[in-house]
Amino acid sequence: MTASVGETDLQRLLAGLSPALAARPRAIRTQAHDAAVPAHAIMLFREDEGATVVVEAGEDDAAHADEPRWAQITLRIHSSLDAVGMMAAIATALAERAIPCNAVSAYFHDHLFVPWTQREDALEALRTLASGAGAIRVREAVDTDIPAMHAIRMDVRENTLSDPSWLTPDVYRAHLGGAGASNSWVCERDARILGFSVARQAQADIWALFVDPANEGQGIGRRLIAVATDWLFAQGVDIVSLSTAPDTRADTFYRANGWQRGEFTDKGEVMFRLPRITPPLLRHSGLPTC
Repeated sequence: MTASVGETDLQRLLAGLSPALAARPRAIRTQAHDAAVPAHAIMLFREDEGATVVVEAGEDDAAHADEPRWAQITLRIHSSLDAVGMMAAIATALAERAIPCNAVSAYFHDHLFVPWTQREDALEALRTLASGAGAIRVREAVDTDIPAMHAIRMDVRENTLSDPSWLTPDVYRAHLGGAGASNSWVCERDARILGFSVARQAQADIWALFVDPANEGQGIGRRLIAVATDWLFAQGVDIVSLSTAPDTRADTFYRANGWQRGEFTDKGEVMFRLPRITPPLLRHSGLPTC
């Protein structure tokens, strides 16, 4: 059978995700290699330890009554097996909402298996990712960005300030690149700022990372923190730290992205640390996720 090789352009892939939810939940099971493959199996994969099968979960299957139920979301864009970055963007968008994801890349489409109870949230994350797949870039912040940065800081739903009066334009200005041993970045699309981050060399920390609540779930936070940590590592920092309020989306975000959760500060925030490492390369990774 001859078929097209599929889409490889990242922006077209993300814009055309077109996620479709299967009506019935799925079950992911294992069985011996010599066991009969269920006639209704959706997927079969053989590992050394045994065969993995994905089947439609039956409501009347008493033998598997307690097993997890998974939602199958098919991405209707025909993605190439050589495409780079798509799954990294998807993983980022779902991780920012604390949604586990098991992905299967078939010849024509990619299929995501997420917890059945989180299927609607996953669909919303994917649709948000697709709608925001326009030209997004990260750049160093400048003085004229300060009003938009401050508006985002004041609009966040977590890690709010009890007394914001101290956070003046001069405070932001002191952390711009060229003003000292700090640097700041903004993520923007169509000249609109969607989030910002600030890194301090002397403290070896991320002083600020905030995303416009209306644009969460698009990987903006991950890209902003990546550019900030890369800058600190380039300045010779070996371990980057930050703190955030516990049991928040930010707490979940940092844990999902490889930060080491540590002790609590005197202010009741939890410390996170990220050592300098080289991440492994994965298929569909390499996206400058934003």
